[in-house]
Amino acid sequence: MPENAVAQERRVLQVVDSHTCGQPTRVVIGGAGIAAGTVPLAAQEELRDRRDWIRRLTVLEPRGQRSMFAAVLIAPAGRRDEYGVVYMDAYGYPNMCGHATIGVATTLFEEGLIELPSPRFSGHVELGLSTPAGRVALRAHLDNGKAESIAFSAPIAFYLGSVEVDLGGLTKVVEIAYGGQWYAFIDLSNTGLNVVADDIDELVKMAARARVDIERNIRLNDPMTGKPPHPLNIV
Repeated sequence: MPENAVAQERRVLQVVDSHTCGQPTRVVIGGAGIAAGTVPLAAQEELRDRRDWIRRLTVLEPRGQRSMFAAVLIAPAGRRDEYGVVYMDAYGYPNMCGHATIGVATTLFEEGLIELPSPRFSGHVELGLSTPAGRVALRAHLDNGKAESIAFSAPIAFYLGSVEVDLGGLTKVVEIAYGGQWYAFIDLSNTGLNVVADDIDELVKMAARARVDIERNIRLNDPMTGKPPHPLNIV
């Protein structure tokens, strides 16, 4: 059997699919080959540069779709250490994602990876998750050992500024903000579109046009790096 065929056979991942109010997160709990205790930024670089097949396999078609998110768990090095995570989507490796963080935390509880005071514990549990954006503080509410809700606090968030974009003859002011990754907020007034299921395809097209225009023309600099923000996740 050819060597590359053997390598392909070994590409087996253990995943748990979760959703946060319909937003999908495919949590990779085994098979990614990331050593326990690896710093998330180093794990992100390892996945991006040498194991991008994991992202492509979990996020892209035929197993994924354009809105799929995935997250690779990093096991803690010691019993008292916290889990880490690397986020992945169709565009690459964002440093943070809110709905994916909730999906990851819920998966940790559902899979019994977080030690509870008792098997059928009801109440709140405080924990942390190490991400490429920094440590995310979480507060989980459990009922009879099951995660009912997850709240979290992002490591850093700030408003950068506004830019004008051309949406096919319509000029809109877009607000740029950071919350672990970059977001551009577009007011839909005068666009003829609304955030409803029937408009989703046109909204995606408009967001794609806006993203290209923003990345081509933005002159605002990220205060953390001194460079224009890239990439942008259009919301």
